[in-house]
Amino acid sequence: MEQEEKLSLDFGNGEIYEVWLEVATYPADKNIKVCVFTEKEEEIWKLFELTTDMGIPLEKNQTFLLPSYDLEQIVEFIKKNGLGQLKEEICCSGCMEYPLFEFQEETLKKLDPEGYAAYEQAYQERGEVKNPEFQKEIKTADFQWAYGTEELALRVDYYAMNQNLYVELYSKEDGAWEPFSDLTVNLPGYCLEPGTACISGDFSKENIQFIQEHGLGTLLPWKAQSGMGQYAVVKFHLEELRKFDQAGVAAFCNQHGLQKTMQEERRQSR
Repeated sequence: MEQEEKLSLDFGNGEIYEVWLEVATYPADKNIKVCVFTEKEEEIWKLFELTTDMGIPLEKNQTFLLPSYDLEQIVEFIKKNGLGQLKEEICCSGCMEYPLFEFQEETLKKLDPEGYAAYEQAYQERGEVKNPEFQKEIKTADFQWAYGTEELALRVDYYAMNQNLYVELYSKEDGAWEPFSDLTVNLPGYCLEPGTACISGDFSKENIQFIQEHGLGTLLPWKAQSGMGQYAVVKFHLEELRKFDQAGVAAFCNQHGLQKTMQEERRQSR
């Protein structure tokens, strides 16, 4: 959709893009979603999503910014164009910290009137939220293996090839979170039920023990075959994974249309 006004985005590497914003709504919690687009060689490209979803209903015009891009440059872009302001709160998910952000309503109405009107209607239908609660610290779990005990964080995603569940483990090295190992593996020919995944053959015994000790899933009575190897298969409990990575699980559920399933699991766990 052609926007009334385009903005300038400088990535700091000599590349300056003319961009526009499109406003949408996350289906699970009706929070605001904003994506950045540009046009290159007469084709429309989505540069990135400015926001991310945690599956947590927020106050009007509030969202979480993605920290994976150069946050300093993004904040400069936001200030320059009067898009809104950072709040003091952050939400921890996986091994990352997501800053809370509040958009300037009038600016978004000007940049994408149709998209904002659709968001506003969805927000009104959902109802107002005050003082939402979200995770303030990175959640970890102990992993037992031959070299002792590791304190690990989890990151949840899905594989691009078939959208099977992907879970990665992170350990803290010199104050920074670094990849430790993959908990899951994506095998060719297996399009699994959403939430079900094959377990990585690296440290397979330790991986299964880790899953069972922390109630992350249920080991299924069959194994997947690939080449000469066999791989354990686990039906993960998404609500338990969500305690470690709200953003990752929300994105996985949005991809597979599992928002209602997650809401039901949350009600049952209370």
